[in-house]
Amino acid sequence: MSVQLNHTIVACRDQQRSASFVTGILGQHYAFLVGEEEFDAAFGRIRDRDLAYWADPGQTRRGELNHRDGGRGLYFEDPDGHLLEIITRPYGSGG
Repeated sequence: MSVQLNHTIVACRDQQRSASFVTGILGQHYAFLVGEEEFDAAFGRIRDRDLAYWADPGQTRRGELNHRDGGRGLYFEDPDGHLLEIITRPYGSGG
């Protein structure tokens, strides 16, 4: 499986205003659906770079993975503090 971001639309007249608005409503979070091999590779790079990661978006379970819907997932921050997520199973898919 390849890495999948369902979609995002970024067209706007005032990027700062729009980014602030969306962040205020939706938070700073992008989730990527990845295959098991891609997850292992990304997780390895996260650990190699000694990046903090969490099992939950509230960032209370540091250094843990989640196993929602029978898959694996984690959250980590990009250099600007945006919360990114990688998951191997879509939420609600069961497992």
